[in-house]
Amino acid sequence: MAAKPVIALATTNEAIAACYLVLVALRSHLVTASFVDRSRWQMAYGYQVAVV
Repeated sequence: MAAKPVIALATTNEAIAACYLVLVALRSHLVTASFVDRSRWQMAYGYQVAVV
């Protein structure tokens, strides 16, 4: 039996940065250098990044 995936929120800069390659595949306009800062700005307005 396969283990159930764990869903968590990316709350550290390292966890947010680790999501970049997946998100840039979906949103090709994203820029590596500003990704974490932009995500942090969006988080101030309720944006969340979930990771599996």
